[in-house]
Amino acid sequence: MERKSHRGKSFEFDSLYSLVSNRGDSNLILDGIHENILQLNYHDVVMQKTVKCFNNLGVYDLMHQYIMHTQQMPLYVQKPNIKWPKSHQRYRTMMMEKMDILNTWNHKIPSYIARILLASSFVVTLISPLLHILSPPTIRPVAFQLLSDKEKNDLAQLVSTMVSYTITYKTVKSYILPQTQRCEVADGLALSLVPPISDFINFKDYTSNHYVLSIAMKQVFVHEVRLH
Repeated sequence: MERKSHRGKSFEFDSLYSLVSNRGDSNLILDGIHENILQLNYHDVVMQKTVKCFNNLGVYDLMHQYIMHTQQMPLYVQKPNIKWPKSHQRYRTMMMEKMDILNTWNHKIPSYIARILLASSFVVTLISPLLHILSPPTIRPVAFQLLSDKEKNDLAQLVSTMVSYTITYKTVKSYILPQTQRCEVADGLALSLVPPISDFINFKDYTSNHYVLSIAMKQVFVHEVRLH
């Protein structure tokens, strides 16, 4: 019975040592446990969790006493430099910002269009086709009077679409654009869509295959949309 108990303590020692020593500052962890354990509310009718927790704390205390008594400090593994997680918070903030853009845009669009633009499906199903519509390769970047009748009609329909969806272009500094966004740049400036719907389909290693309109053509659209 004593041998079995010894094996059990040995297993608890190894598992707890591995758990605590690989989590950074063990003293800080234990101080936190002692400070907070009596303040916790949890379901433990027969006190099994509580007993196991205090047993584990006892095992760690024995381990700590042994190390301090024998001065076998190498038993303490090198403490990793653990930092607070940042990526999840960053991506969550980005998600909230994009949802705000979608919601603000949705309120500006006429109701007969807005009611079919559900945020849960709009990005997946409509953004890419809409970008193809907004960037037609068939309209030549020439003066308006040089366009054919069909090109003028296509241009008018596109302007009507932009007005209906409250979309236009604005001048931005090229360095603030996502690296995945293909865009013509002049003097460090570019014309980018407002709202920035192309940002919703940019991700790592993604290359857009949407046609890139010239700055001159985008300026035509800005002018025509403003007139409407």
